[in-house]
Amino acid sequence: MRLNFQWKEFARNAFALVFFAGAGAHVYLITARPEAYESFADLAIFGFYTSLWRTLVLPHLTLFVVVLIVFELALALLLTLRGRAVRVGLVLAGLFVLFLIPFWWSGGAVINILLLVPIVRLLFRDFPRTTWERISATRSH
Repeated sequence: MRLNFQWKEFARNAFALVFFAGAGAHVYLITARPEAYESFADLAIFGFYTSLWRTLVLPHLTLFVVVLIVFELALALLLTLRGRAVRVGLVLAGLFVLFLIPFWWSGGAVINILLLVPIVRLLFRDFPRTTWERISATRSH
């Protein structure tokens, strides 16, 4: 069985795994360690992000985290599909990464900025087959 490595397939599936793992991490955190969310916005570059976090998100933490979990699972799924669905997933992933930058200005922002590079590059690629179709095709050869 010959593996045909393509960076675009590797990258889109790596992002799908990252978002799937992120959803799993949030399931764990909200059920076992909800206090971990209390200081999330402490390093935000803009003070109003910290204020919004404390006054809007923390009082309704479970609701926001459930929405986040569903969002990350949807992103993971979209990235494993084909065509327009992958592009929608990539646009949403890019917007999500941009949204996180002001919260993690101390160092996590650099990571999120760097994550934008492959996301933008992937937007200009075609994905005619789903991840599952590619796996099936690889197994049958």
